[in-house]
Amino acid sequence: MIKAKLKTKTPCEVILECEVGREKLDAAYERAYKEQSLHIPIAGFRPGKAPRDLVEKKYKKEIQSYALEDLVKKIIDSVIKQNRLEPVTGANMQEEADFPEEGSLKFTVEFEVAPAVKIPDYKSLKLTKRKSDITDDDVQNTLNRLIEQHSTLEDITDNRPAAFGDWLIVDYKGTADGEEVFNRNDAWIEVNSDRKIPMPGFPEKLVGSKIGESIEFDLDAPTDFAISKVAGKNVKFSVSVKSIREMQKPELTDELAAKIDPNCKTVDELKEAVEKNQLQYKEQEENKRLKELAVEELLRNTTIPLPPSQINSRVRNLVESEARQRMQAGETEDQIKEDIENIQKKMAEVAEQQLQKEYLLDAISRVENVKVTEQDIMPQLYYYANTFRKPLPWVYKMFERNGRMGELYATAANEKALDIIIEAADIKEK
Repeated sequence: MIKAKLKTKTPCEVILECEVGREKLDAAYERAYKEQSLHIPIAGFRPGKAPRDLVEKKYKKEIQSYALEDLVKKIIDSVIKQNRLEPVTGANMQEEADFPEEGSLKFTVEFEVAPAVKIPDYKSLKLTKRKSDITDDDVQNTLNRLIEQHSTLEDITDNRPAAFGDWLIVDYKGTADGEEVFNRNDAWIEVNSDRKIPMPGFPEKLVGSKIGESIEFDLDAPTDFAISKVAGKNVKFSVSVKSIREMQKPELTDELAAKIDPNCKTVDELKEAVEKNQLQYKEQEENKRLKELAVEELLRNTTIPLPPSQINSRVRNLVESEARQRMQAGETEDQIKEDIENIQKKMAEVAEQQLQKEYLLDAISRVENVKVTEQDIMPQLYYYANTFRKPLPWVYKMFERNGRMGELYATAANEKALDIIIEAADIKEK
């Protein structure tokens, strides 16, 4: 006899209390003995031919342990199947259990399960789509960026002062309240008001400086600055200018147009191609925005509990990614450690939003019986191939080897669910 009682600790955490009668225990032991005795070596006997008393005298504890492990697993699997649960963690036994010599066995395990998602009405959303207009300025700005890709950075020859658009190579230090908070050598800084590294306003302060000069200036850090110990403080910078380079842009000719896009033979054809691509890009971005708005609206009307282990795992990954990005932007490991609490808090919110979105879309894709084929995951594989600069087969095998193909299929299914939501929505163009 097996008594199993399932309790709900939280919406995503369950407790399973079990009692297994003697008859079931003995049957489990017998199965284990028959299976294991075939492989147990006993001197003087062929495997599986040794007398039972000799085998049990030496290996009874091991056989009992195997029987217990197998029995517990089968009971848990049966309860999961009967209750249609979706475990997201393995079962954690509250107290270590031993195979009893007599009487029944009692054990308690806990595990986390995927939440039951109450799907809101996703086929009557009202959304507003922004019209995708392309202006002459949009086309010209894109052409300028394409021309810049064929531009070269050249050292200035007349020792003129630095101007907007130049690139400077500098050494700089920054102190706040007498403590050094910035220290970089050979940093490349573009003199552009849009640039915010190492701090907003820093690039503009370099205007007018010359090669070999050392300049000093103060900047007030924003109160929401990424480095918490610098936020809201006055930073005193000392900068040594080592090199000034200016962008040499080529003239846009038919020859350059053909280099930029081999499908174009003239400047006019390139402009038409840019306008077409710009329009397509804006439409894709607007469609992406609509999908985000749709998910936001659906989640506003439903609450999805989340398994703690999944939140913790996602937060760890996001924090690690954020730390890598900050270090690439010039922050030190110590600076990141000092701001780790703020980073973790921010990433916890992001993790919760991501997981709720995934569970919602997964539930909708199941209701809609969404099917995903290998062809559907190809855009993701191409993206990673370009990102890693590796051949497509290499990327495919990497995901397969790491057991992550399911992630690609889940993402593709979610995208199809989003397409269904947008297709059914009442969309008006503004």
